[in-house]
Amino acid sequence: MHDIPLFDSLTHPTLDGTWIGGAPCKNTLPELESEMAANNVEWAFAVGMKDIGGYALEAYADYIRSATQKVFPIAYYDFNESDTGREIVRKLENISRCGYSGIKLHPGFSRIDLRGQGLREVLGEAGSRKLPVLLCTFLHRQNYNAIPGSYLDFGPLLASLPETSKIILLHGGDVNLLALMEITRPYRNVVLDLSFTLCRYEGSSVDLDIRYLFHHYDQRICVGSDNPQFSLAQFRRRFDELSAGLDREKRINAAYRNLQSFFGAS
Repeated sequence: MHDIPLFDSLTHPTLDGTWIGGAPCKNTLPELESEMAANNVEWAFAVGMKDIGGYALEAYADYIRSATQKVFPIAYYDFNESDTGREIVRKLENISRCGYSGIKLHPGFSRIDLRGQGLREVLGEAGSRKLPVLLCTFLHRQNYNAIPGSYLDFGPLLASLPETSKIILLHGGDVNLLALMEITRPYRNVVLDLSFTLCRYEGSSVDLDIRYLFHHYDQRICVGSDNPQFSLAQFRRRFDELSAGLDREKRINAAYRNLQSFFGAS
């Protein structure tokens, strides 16, 4: 089953090797590369997170690009609802200048209103600069209670964006996976991601939903670990289990081909 390589849509190696909570761990780039080699994960996005692991915009891009050319740095976009259009452009120009392959927007951490105009302006401007956007769809943590909106708001949001915007919906709406599948169906500029969800809900009815997507939505999805939340070994095992018996072309689509095509990575 390991004969098909994987493209991990979401990993978080940090500059100082720590992760959420500040506890020391082996969350480093060399450790990620070692796990990739052991589990036939050939490509990965390395996503920085503000105030975690010593993240700094320029330093993180340099750190990730010191690895193989198959680990691609993604910048944390420091969203502020009050930013003017000029400030949005300045932030995105800095990100592009540092050599990032895309940006990550986290409604939970940044308190982003999915219905707000500010988010639409950032997504539209990123699209005009050919910067793909990784947009988190996980809205359930206790400290996210103050965030306005729900997964249903992704529909009007996506409908408002130009086709130049490239969006990957991280975690695929988690327990709302099938609903997000239907919401994204009309938008060819959107990929539904299964990182975190693939491993988090093992043994639940979500397994059936994931198998359904593998069979019937295979050209519109991608997979990932959300490492270090889950190891690449867990990611590999879950992909192999849930894609067992699937047509090889469909497995390849989900495993890496869709992301390669969507982001122009090889």
